Amino acid sequence: MMTTSVSILAGLVAAALAATQSPKPVPPPADVKAPPASAAKTKSGLASRLLTAGTGKTHPASDDLVTVHYTGWTTDGKMFDSSLDGDPATFPLDRVIAGWTEGVQLMVAGEKRRLWIPEDLAYKGRPERPKGMLVFDVELMSFTTSPSKPPADVAKAPDDALRTASGIAYKVLTPGSGTRHPQATESLANAWLRDQGTA
Repeated sequence: MMTTSVSILAGLVAAALAATQSPKPVPPPADVKAPPASAAKTKSGLASRLLTAGTGKTHPASDDLVTVHYTGWTTDGKMFDSSLDGDPATFPLDRVIAGWTEGVQLMVAGEKRRLWIPEDLAYKGRPERPKGMLVFDVELMSFTTSPSKPPADVAKAPDDALRTASGIAYKVLTPGSGTRHPQATESLANAWLRDQGTA
C-alpha cells in the first residue's frame, strides 16, 4: 500500500514538473528579424507570408473558435511560446492580441502562415510580456462558429417561420426521428425516456 502511494505521488510530482518546464526550443526562421519584401502587408502594419497552402475555402470570423499549432519568437530569435510539444490550442479569436485576431482571419483551414506582428498589435509594452515586434508561425487546424454568436435571424422571425395559434414563431433546425410530442405536464427528460420505451 505504501509502495503504491509513493508511486502515485512520484507520478503526480513528475507531471507537475513537466507542466512547468518550458516548451522544447524551436529554431527561429531565417527571416525572423524582419518581414521580407515579398511579405503581404495590411494597413494596420501586420506582415505575413504563406508557408503552406490550406485546403479550406472559408476564413474564420473575428469571434470564431480556432484550433491552432503555433510558435512565437522575438526578432532576436528567442522563442517565448510554442504549442508543438502538446495538443493544439483552441481559443476565441477575439480574446488574443490584435495581430493574431487579424492575421488568423487571413487564413483557411490547413494553412500555415508566418506573422510579423508590430508591438502596437501585440502586447504594447505590458510587463512580463515579450517586447517589440513578434514573429509567429501559425497552423490553422480548424475553426468553428463561436457559441456566443447569435443566429442571423435573432432580431425578427423570418418570413418562412411557422406560427402557433398563440403567435409563437418557430423554425425546425434539425428534424427529429420521434413520432410523439411531450405532454404539457411532463419534463423533456421523461418525454424522451417514454419515446425510447423505457418510461
